[in-house]
Amino acid sequence: MSRPCNTKFEWGTNDCCSWVSKILYILYGKDYYAEFKGTYSSRAGLGRLFVREGVLDVRELTLKVLGDMHEENKPKMGDPVLLKHGEDYILGICCGTYNLYLTEKGTTSAPLGTVVGHWRII
Repeated sequence: MSRPCNTKFEWGTNDCCSWVSKILYILYGKDYYAEFKGTYSSRAGLGRLFVREGVLDVRELTLKVLGDMHEENKPKMGDPVLLKHGEDYILGICCGTYNLYLTEKGTTSAPLGTVVGHWRII
């Protein structure tokens, strides 16, 4: 996590949710994404997953999976973070002095102060 990586975006297998979940599995040994693997392969498919799960967006799905979000802007390295990107939310990971996100354009970083909230995984 010390430097950005060049990761190709792919709905359902390497999007913001699955990518962060892979990192959380490496860091903490728990697969938070297991129940969603293979359930969608497009933006429209993700929308159908939201309907099935009774949520509106990535923020609500992450709240359902990880629980309450810390809204203060003080994430620590390894914390999942949430960024508002246009009309959408993007899940990312705190890398210490910056946050890293996977978007359809690839990995991108953002300053710590840009998060909507974060989750502490202990």
